[in-house]
Amino acid sequence: MALFDKVGEKVKRGSDKIKRNHKSEDKKIHQASIYKSFSNSIIYLAGRVSLIRRHERIASLITKDIGCKVYSPHELVPNNIPKDQLAKIVFERCVEAMKKADVIVADIAVYGKDTASEIGFCYGIGKTVIGITTNKQYEKDFMTKNFTTKIVDNDEDLIKAIVLTLESLMNMKNKLASPSV
Repeated sequence: MALFDKVGEKVKRGSDKIKRNHKSEDKKIHQASIYKSFSNSIIYLAGRVSLIRRHERIASLITKDIGCKVYSPHELVPNNIPKDQLAKIVFERCVEAMKKADVIVADIAVYGKDTASEIGFCYGIGKTVIGITTNKQYEKDFMTKNFTTKIVDNDEDLIKAIVLTLESLMNMKNKLASPSV
């Protein structure tokens, strides 16, 4: 009898695992269909230019997991521009990219005045700013801390915060587009 109970228990656990796998697959399919609707969304990645490798990893993660287009100041630097015009052109391109972006992701692990300016500008034009850092240095900078809508410390929470923000924006757009009764 004890052997039968153990076997029965194993079979039950196995069927529960199959059910969980189906739920997991259904969730992935649902997420994939939601994320497809984000393919036209734009993320602006603010951060120190010297951290290009880190930003490439963050941009790749966002593109792979959500399917959004990610703009970073690194990509907006034109080639063959006279040095005396470079700063002005990069500034103008960054401002345009921030205005077009649906969400701003600010790498505040190590940041300077330019990143803080981007965060403040985006806050001023009503953009959602999500900070990512494992460094608590930002807590001393009350302007940066308060201009960020949310601050996360890992990739998974970053993706969740972006998805929730994009879903909220989609819902607002749908409400505005639907006729009121």
